[in-house]
Amino acid sequence: MKHRLRKRFWFEIIPGIIAGILFVVALLNREYIGLIILLFNSDLILEMDTLAWVVVGALLLVTLLLLGLAAYEWRRSRVTVTKTDQQRSE
Repeated sequence: MKHRLRKRFWFEIIPGIIAGILFVVALLNREYIGLIILLFNSDLILEMDTLAWVVVGALLLVTLLLLGLAAYEWRRSRVTVTKTDQQRSE
């Protein structure tokens, strides 16, 4: 059975994987997030730990959203191909 995946699938799965990798890295080492925060605004030193957890949470949400949308596209393509195959056999 051949999957006919739309471009939308690839625009969801690739950033989803990248966000997932960044989530794991941020979860294991939040120091690099602190460096990025300091580059943009040095007044946030006191709130850096909280902001780092917000970034980790945001990365998790983006990862789950994008991979969920990609999974929906994957299932949608399987149903479309299955219906097309059934129509051809009739």
